[in-house]
Amino acid sequence: MLERGASAKFEEIERRCNQLKQETQMLTKQSAMTQIRLALIFSIYKAPQGGCLVEALKLLPK
Repeated sequence: MLERGASAKFEEIERRCNQLKQETQMLTKQSAMTQIRLALIFSIYKAPQGGCLVEALKLLPK
């Protein structure tokens, strides 16, 4: 009986570990997308200041 309990606990720990891995991967992807968005926003913001109005307009969504 003790073996079944230990096995069930191990399976629960393994399940939680896999869930945490998936959540970590999702957060990593979201962070990467946020960095890309911020870089784009910064490029749009800086382009007119550098006299590149045409370049800024190219970066804006249509």
